Formats: sequence, C-alpha cells, structure tokens
Amino acid sequence: MTKKVGNSPERNRMKRRLRAAAAACARDFHAGHDYVLLARREALTVPFAKLVADLGGLISRVHDTNAAPKRNSAGHGQRNA
Repeated sequence: MTKKVGNSPERNRMKRRLRAAAAACARDFHAGHDYVLLARREALTVPFAKLVADLGGLISRVHDTNAAPKRNSAGHGQRNA
C-alpha cells in the first residue's frame, strides 16, 4: 500500500478490513489464482457487510465465463478477427 492513500493508521486499518473481508469471502476464491486488492479511502467508511458483499460479487464476476470480454495486458478488449 502506498503513502498516497492516507496516513499509516488509516493504511493499517484499510489492510485489516480488506484482509477480514477476504477471509469472509475465502470460499469464493479459486485455487491457482492470485487476487490483488487495491485499497481506497472508501474502504474505511463503507459498512463491513457491504465491503464483503461487494468483494464476493467481484470475485464471482471475475470467474464468470459469461461476463464481458477479457482484456489483454494493454487493457484493450479482444477483437474478433
């Protein structure tokens, strides 16, 4: 976590909240995948239940095969050739 996001007590609190949310969503994680969570200051004020629900929904969306087209490393969607 960078110093761009709050002072050290805020960053530590964000880390603790995100770790706890990730632990609550552990059943949704798939083996063999790495997940990166980017903290925003809103993580401090959002109710914890909403944080967990949002994270669970995002994880489900990542693994949904019917979701929007996957993006390549440049951030552009794949084109049909």
